[in-house]
Amino acid sequence: MKNIIYSALLSLLTVFSIQAQTPDEVYSAASKEVQNKMDENKKNGEKLLSGIVAKHVFKIEGPIGYNLSDLDVHIAEAPEMIDYALNLNRDWSKILSVEFTCNAILTLEEIKAYLQKVNVTIIKDKVSYSLK
Repeated sequence: MKNIIYSALLSLLTVFSIQAQTPDEVYSAASKEVQNKMDENKKNGEKLLSGIVAKHVFKIEGPIGYNLSDLDVHIAEAPEMIDYALNLNRDWSKILSVEFTCNAILTLEEIKAYLQKVNVTIIKDKVSYSLK
């Protein structure tokens, strides 16, 4: 029963926290500078998201006791991932949020999959875009 409730809550979080992923959605959520770069990419026949970086910030819940090296391993598998950082509470006993910097082509769902592999619960997420 607990697993069913957990799965239902995770599904709801996924539905309600979807952020920009397609080039059109990135364009509408991006700054004028990023929009200009996407326009330039289109004009030059390049991939629309080429040279665009996404910063995903996830507020999460989960004990710090899980194996952080597992997260490193999963992220190393993603060539589009540039970096990530953990924000901890003052006594380092709890992870408050995690920030992923990646090429904008990497979708929100793909990044969430990395967090699910290390058994944390996503409470909230947001994304911003900038030039590489």
